[in-house]
Amino acid sequence: MGIHYGPSVIVNAKHQCCAENPVVGQRMLPQIFVHAADARPVEIQDLLPADTRFKILIFLGSANEESRITEINDLANELSSPASFMQIYAADGQDSAPMFDLITIVAGNKENFNYLNIPPVFRPHWSKVLLDDTDVTGKAGGDGYKRFGISTESVTFVIVRPDGYVGMVAPVAELQDVQEYFASFLLPRHCSSSLRLDVSSR
Repeated sequence: MGIHYGPSVIVNAKHQCCAENPVVGQRMLPQIFVHAADARPVEIQDLLPADTRFKILIFLGSANEESRITEINDLANELSSPASFMQIYAADGQDSAPMFDLITIVAGNKENFNYLNIPPVFRPHWSKVLLDDTDVTGKAGGDGYKRFGISTESVTFVIVRPDGYVGMVAPVAELQDVQEYFASFLLPRHCSSSLRLDVSSR
């Protein structure tokens, strides 16, 4: 039986129902996705090193319907706004805060998905956009959304702490709760230090 941290400033299970299997307080489960740019398989845990950064996993869901594209574009605008948690902890001249590593996971098909079609805020680097699909051999990957219990019809946030444990999950409708999660232990960029809590504490 693995470690399961209870509720604290950096462990918030308020919205656990929106993502059943990335259990808040436990390590992120392994799962193979494929890079949207070249369909190469990648294990999600390989993208979650203990490098002092919070990993912001944004499960965008499907990106085909017009209504979904509108929702995704609206979210991109919100995350790019000066009041967003992605911006208020960034130093002057930076596009986003250095303590965040954003990874986007789309419920799409490698045959017809162009990662350049999603807003730039969701693709800070080509390697950070993943598809929930199998690799070219059809033997690795697929069914990640199903395994994690995450809907493909909306956006879901999974916040992974720097130590690899899930700190919070939240639906896009509760983005303010994500904002408040970080505000509970981070200071805005105008302060001399961003952290006001030792995130290694449980």
